[in-house]
Amino acid sequence: MIKNCALINQGYKLIFDLKIWLEKNGEDEMRSTHALTLDSTTNSGLSGVYGLYGTSEWWDNIEKGNIETYMVSGVIVDLSKGNVFVEDNTMITIESDNTEDEIYEGVVFTNENLKKEYSNLYSKGNKIVVFLYFR
Repeated sequence: MIKNCALINQGYKLIFDLKIWLEKNGEDEMRSTHALTLDSTTNSGLSGVYGLYGTSEWWDNIEKGNIETYMVSGVIVDLSKGNVFVEDNTMITIESDNTEDEIYEGVVFTNENLKKEYSNLYSKGNKIVVFLYFR
C-alpha cells in the first residue's frame, strides 16, 4: 500500500513501514496484541473483527478498505524539545495541509541505524506524511 503510493515517486522517503517491521521484528508485539485481542475478560487489544493485528488477513482488510486508515499530511512546525512530559525530539507538531488543525505525532525510531539516517528529516519546516491504521 505505502510502497506503491505516488508520494514515493514525488521524492518522499519511506522511513518506517509497519508491515515490513512486523515481519522482521514484531513477533513479540504481535503475540501480546493477539493475546489481548482474544482475551474476553478485558477491553484491551484490538477488535479482531477484520483479522488479528499484523496477520495477512489484517493487511488484506486494510488493502480492501475494511480497516480505517488515515493520512496526515502537513509541515512540521514544532518539536518536543523543552516539553517536560516527553523525551526530546520524540514528538512533533504537524500543521495539517487539509485543515487549520495542528496534529501531534510521536516519532519512534525502531533502531539506532534508522535514527542516525533519518532523524534530521524530523525538522521544523519539513513536509511530512503519516499513515495511520485504526482497529
